[in-house]
Amino acid sequence: MGELSLKSKKRVEFNTGCAVFAESEAISRLSRKSQKKDLLAGIHRALAAQIDSLVERLGIEQDVAMVGGGARDGGLVQALKDIQGNDILVPQGPHLATALGAAIIAMGV
Repeated sequence: MGELSLKSKKRVEFNTGCAVFAESEAISRLSRKSQKKDLLAGIHRALAAQIDSLVERLGIEQDVAMVGGGARDGGLVQALKDIQGNDILVPQGPHLATALGAAIIAMGV
């Protein structure tokens, strides 16, 4: 999906931050013949805006890395880069970093 959204030239804008309403809005846009790549780009932008909002509350420093399953989606990573105006480092196997962290926490180390 990420690669398809990166081909968008006319991103669909979403008017809500709520996942339920966004789903309804996406279905409505599909019925109006919006192109999938433009719809995906809009979804990635909306998700990235939500992530950015959470990150701002925590505070952010340079050399930002993104891990977890979402980091495997190039469209989401690019949307977040565009919003933040910074590069985002994505390690190889980013989904494994969160699994490893969970395992370490579970071990009580």
